[in-house]
Amino acid sequence: MKDIKPLQFILEDPERHKQFVSSLEQSAEHQIQAMGSLKGIFIKKAYAAVKSVRPGYINHIIDRLSKDYIKEFAQMHEEHRTSQKLPSDAPRPFIQYLQAHSKEAEKLFWVIMDKYAANHANSMLGKTYKACHSTIESNLPLIFEIVCKEIDKQTVVECDG
Repeated sequence: MKDIKPLQFILEDPERHKQFVSSLEQSAEHQIQAMGSLKGIFIKKAYAAVKSVRPGYINHIIDRLSKDYIKEFAQMHEEHRTSQKLPSDAPRPFIQYLQAHSKEAEKLFWVIMDKYAANHANSMLGKTYKACHSTIESNLPLIFEIVCKEIDKQTVVECDG
């Protein structure tokens, strides 16, 4: 049997949060390296520049943003948890709930991203965000899928039933 822990569970255990951030960083790296097109080349170069100028900065950004997203998405995740009978042999993945509430999820996503970008508007990060906004927007379903998969990895746990 499996149970779903609250989203905050990821932050309560520093090692679990570190693993969450590391997995998201690896997924981001993989997705960026797989990009094609002219815009993909720009994003690859910007990503490589950030990594070379400020080693560890991508991990730092993901760490900071993940804390904000966990805080903001906690209510949606709790609604996802309580919408099903737990423990269960096969709890529904969080992405299903997010897809069913996509407008609300997208709104939360952009509030956080836009706030973070405004705080860094004059930096390379802010300028890159502005240039890549449409690419982020078009890849939002994939971003949600990747993040939800990692959330499920960290919050769905074995239990006695």
